[in-house]
Amino acid sequence: MWLANKLWKRAYKTLFLLLFSSCTQRISPWQHDEIATRSPEYDFVRLKYQDPELISGPKIELIKSKDHLRMYLNVSSLGISTENPDKSVPVKIEIEGNFPTATAYKLEGKQRLLFPEETRDVIIDALLHNEQVLLTVERYKIVLKPEGFTPLFKKYLRSKNSKCVI
Repeated sequence: MWLANKLWKRAYKTLFLLLFSSCTQRISPWQHDEIATRSPEYDFVRLKYQDPELISGPKIELIKSKDHLRMYLNVSSLGISTENPDKSVPVKIEIEGNFPTATAYKLEGKQRLLFPEETRDVIIDALLHNEQVLLTVERYKIVLKPEGFTPLFKKYLRSKNSKCVI
């Protein structure tokens, strides 16, 4: 009886430790996906960032297809309200105390912004140099943390759509 109680206590402790340790593992906010279609010319690779603490917060996507590499900011609640004839939207960027000026272009639906190549390259370069990037567009803010970015970005560039280079 004494041995059975001791074994049950040990089993409970082990189960508790397993559950506790699995709950404390940190999930990387950077995710890599390769999307295959029936027509290889439409296949693409996506590297996306979502703050795990903000479920409905803004998200960043890098999309690489056969012909291009694009960066988007996606919002899932209220759309971007700026109404410029050329659909440009001012973006505040902060990288290690520097504030490069930038604009993005609002796409149809007002919930997706396309960054121009220059802005995309500034953001990628900062992340590759292990620098945090703060992006602010109207009411939305997203902090891009560099942890885990570099290995996934290298994998992203080596993917089957590697003809597109930056």
